[in-house]
Amino acid sequence: MEDMKRGKTLYLDVCALQRPYDDLEVIRNEIEAAAVYLILSLSVLGEYTLYHSPVHDMEIKRNPDPVVTSALMRILESQAKDIKPLIKTDALVERARGFMSRGIKNLDALHLAHAEQTGSAFISCDDDLLKKCKKEKLEIWTGDPIDFLRSEGRL
Repeated sequence: MEDMKRGKTLYLDVCALQRPYDDLEVIRNEIEAAAVYLILSLSVLGEYTLYHSPVHDMEIKRNPDPVVTSALMRILESQAKDIKPLIKTDALVERARGFMSRGIKNLDALHLAHAEQTGSAFISCDDDLLKKCKKEKLEIWTGDPIDFLRSEGRL
C-alpha cells in the first residue's frame, strides 16, 4: 500500500458515493456517510481530485430513486474530473475482463480498472469487492472511506 499524498486522485465507486443516501439508522452507514462527506469536502478544498467515469453514469442511472440519481450526478458533475481523456480503452476493457474472470462483477470490474489505470485510490463500501481487491494485489490503494481517512491521518 502506498502512502496517500495531498493532491492524490481518488475514485469512489457508486456504493461509496451513495452511502449518505443509505439507511443512516444503521451505525456503519452513518459513520461511512460522514467519511464520504469529509472526503468530498476535502476534494472541494483541492486536497484530492475525484474522478468521474462513464461507469458511474451507467450505474447511477439504474437507481430507481430519481432524487438520489440527481444528487449523485450533481456531485460528480460539480466535483469530479472527467476520466475519459486519460483512459486507454482497449487496455481498460482487457483489465476489466481479467477482473471479471476472477469473480468481480462487471461494473465493479470496470470501476476498478478505471481507478487502476489512473493510479487513483479506490474507495468502496462493498466489503466483498474490497476483499477481492486485496487478493488482486493491486498497485493502487483500495479500501473503505474510513480506512482511507485513517491512512491519511485524518481519523
